Amino acid sequence: MKKHCLFLYLLLLTAGISRGQQAVIRGQVKDTLNATPMNGAVVMVLRHSDSILVKFTRTGEDGTFHLPKLPAGKFLVMVTFPDYVDYTEVLTLQDSTHINMGNIPLTTRTRMLQEIIVRQRLSPVRMKGDTLEFQADSFPVRPNASVEDLLKELPGIQVDRNGNVTAQGKTIQKILVDGEEFFSEDPSIATKNLRADMIDKVKVFDKKSDQATFTGIDDGVRIKTIDLRLKEEMKKGVFGKIEAGSDFHRYYDNRAMLSAFKGKRKLTVLGTMSNNGNGALKADEAEDFRDGGGIGMEVDNGLGAPGGEVSPGPGGIPITWSGGAHYSNKWHEDRFQLNSNYLFNKTSINPISTTLTQQTVADGVFSTQQQSDGILHTQKHVSGSTIKIATDTLSQLEIRLNGQLNNSDSRNDFSGATTKNSVLTNDGGRTTTNKGSYRAFAADLSWRKRFARQGRSLFLESIVKTGSDKGDGRLYAINNFYKATGTLDKADTTDQQKVNENNGTLIVGKLAYTEPLWKDVYATFNYGVAVSKREARRNTFNNPDAHRYIVDSLSSNYALATVTHRAGAYININKAKVDIVIGGDIAEAGYKQRDMVKDSTFNLRFLNFFPRVGMQYKITNFKRLDFTYAGSTQQPSVQQLQPLRDNYDPLNVYVGNAALRPAFTHMFSLKYYSNKLISRKLLMIDLLYGLTQNAIVNHTNIDSAGRTIMKPENLNGAQTITGKIDYITLPVETEWAISMGLKASFTRTVGLINNNWNQTDLITPGVSVGIGWQDEKNISFMITTNLNYVYSTSSINKSVISKYLTQEYTGNIAIFSIKTVYINTDIAYVIRQKINKNDNNNKLFIWDLFVEKRFKEDKFKIRFSINDILQQNNGFSRLISNGTFIESKYNTLRRYWMITLGWNIRTL
Repeated sequence: MKKHCLFLYLLLLTAGISRGQQAVIRGQVKDTLNATPMNGAVVMVLRHSDSILVKFTRTGEDGTFHLPKLPAGKFLVMVTFPDYVDYTEVLTLQDSTHINMGNIPLTTRTRMLQEIIVRQRLSPVRMKGDTLEFQADSFPVRPNASVEDLLKELPGIQVDRNGNVTAQGKTIQKILVDGEEFFSEDPSIATKNLRADMIDKVKVFDKKSDQATFTGIDDGVRIKTIDLRLKEEMKKGVFGKIEAGSDFHRYYDNRAMLSAFKGKRKLTVLGTMSNNGNGALKADEAEDFRDGGGIGMEVDNGLGAPGGEVSPGPGGIPITWSGGAHYSNKWHEDRFQLNSNYLFNKTSINPISTTLTQQTVADGVFSTQQQSDGILHTQKHVSGSTIKIATDTLSQLEIRLNGQLNNSDSRNDFSGATTKNSVLTNDGGRTTTNKGSYRAFAADLSWRKRFARQGRSLFLESIVKTGSDKGDGRLYAINNFYKATGTLDKADTTDQQKVNENNGTLIVGKLAYTEPLWKDVYATFNYGVAVSKREARRNTFNNPDAHRYIVDSLSSNYALATVTHRAGAYININKAKVDIVIGGDIAEAGYKQRDMVKDSTFNLRFLNFFPRVGMQYKITNFKRLDFTYAGSTQQPSVQQLQPLRDNYDPLNVYVGNAALRPAFTHMFSLKYYSNKLISRKLLMIDLLYGLTQNAIVNHTNIDSAGRTIMKPENLNGAQTITGKIDYITLPVETEWAISMGLKASFTRTVGLINNNWNQTDLITPGVSVGIGWQDEKNISFMITTNLNYVYSTSSINKSVISKYLTQEYTGNIAIFSIKTVYINTDIAYVIRQKINKNDNNNKLFIWDLFVEKRFKEDKFKIRFSINDILQQNNGFSRLISNGTFIESKYNTLRRYWMITLGWNIRTL
């Protein structure tokens, strides 16, 4: 009993001591101008993690305050007084902490622009509606760094070695400057050439269609976009940069960009000459010439690569010459706007690769080892202009004109051998050459009208697109086929000329009308009609140098005409916290296919549905939950429909299928976003489920000699599930930042192999962790880890399992300023698990370093850089789909050094 009493006494004594040791904060609040005490100022202590009020008090007549009995933890102290700027400071308290904050100065709001003494910081990341906004100056980068360097520092944004940008796991399709297109054909022009110190804010959002932006009514169209908002002082004067780099032997990288901004006028010219992979422009004809103008159709002008070129495969180091110009301006109170771009790009590339292809069948595995060596020359001219005219305060006329001209010349040499269960079935080689050209033009005229009644609007649009694709190629192949005993069965030689011409024209008309039903509720009705005509002429000639004659089985003159009517209705509910859209479209598509050689016609008619449901719930200003469901139709292309054998590779022949039906995909998406401004913590959750009916997949038939014939078919069962969680903490008073990510996906592809059903399941979990530290003036470092596991099985042969782990560890150290010297080093260590005994090049350690010296207030610089110091870089890719495993190793840029001279131009 005495022991129990003693224990109780000690427990009460300890509790009393603990209460006596609670933290205390004291201080005095004064006016900065007169240094006089401020009576009645409110002093609050907020919990740092969630901003919940813990305790508060008011200052006395002498401006002092006393806050006793505070628990241990991390807190935000905030001092407020009417007409004065708030003062904030982060404190960490222990049980026995006694902090005297001393004199706390407050300044009036009217004097804030003249004298800033408070230690208040703007949050580096904000969520405004659907837009994620970054304060550029909150993320230190080296002097004269590019926007690309800035984007690499922003949480949730990744920039790969080729300059491709992704945000929240999605590829950035457009990069705007002050809300306007800036070389829209190639987003990397803005990221590589604009300086980071020009940027005030970086905004990341899903760009709505022009119609939705004009009317304010969401139509579900989204394009992942970054908008670079310039600082006001950067919107005037001339600025740019000129850089010349070389190793005085093999590699060079020269570029120049000059911009003259004055108010709303932007004029930019640029040019590059490079052979280290940094100069290639990414003029993307797909957006302007190959879509269906929003009518749910696709324009396919024939060959998979524009200009009739044969894709050389992965790898290669491009030699690039490019140039361009951009001009945009606004007149008459922004009622007249012009935005024009022109780009020229000339590229030569020599890809060399070794590819392992494994095709699983019911009784074993076909394995093909193939080596390729190619050369591709391309030349592209791309131009585009947008004119916007406000005919009155409620109406706008918009005209878009785009044109493209491509020429190409390619040669590819292939050699390889195929085995089945380690027994040789065939070997041989082939050479292909091709000269091609591609021409395209697109015109888009739209008119938007808002009426006096809020929410009522009318949208009219007409589109004309036309394109032609021509190619003249040669195929020479020798293949040997072997019996099961390994002895030669027969040899086959193919010597053919292939002349292809493809033409396409699309005409679209669209109408959309929005009507307010009652407060915050709107109805939208739309109708569109599209007429498409496509023609593909393909002629194959045998023995082109001797007795040339046409091969009927490999030649055709095929035409496809479609007429599509599409109509839809939607209800939009726009409340303060909830936005809801419900509705859908229905489209009737009529296909008329004609074989003009056989003079036969085949007609098809499809009824397609495009349902859509979306809800956005704004829990708070900094928390949001989004749900969307959308259905979409994928139309078969003219290549897939054309019943013609394509023997570009005699061992892998493709045959079209005129009886294909459209595929329909159901897509469900759930997203959650939370941003705690005070503690600077971000949480993003993204879940996605997709199911495709009548998926267009390949029916693969492989004979005993390893020859493959592929034909597209419609099958059910394809689906995908993905999940992604990103958690990011940003520096507050400490300089540490942490990011963590979890992701997992399940993909099921279906197909037919030798008339047997095959279902391939692919599971890919992954985890990423990043930790960084930065001193705003001197040094920063970042370490990241990415682990990804792949596990794949095929129902046709369950004993064949593909599984491997990929590990990637990266590090960066940057020293910002040592007497105007900047030092930066990057390290990447990649481990790819072996999948067979022949794997011997699956690890690499890449170490890059550069040292930069600046002169004359950062106007001039000299940089010494060395890439891949240990000379371990190698090209590598893996792909698993429908029972097929493909692994490629290809040539890529390895160790080189370079000295670069730079001149940063800035005049007011």
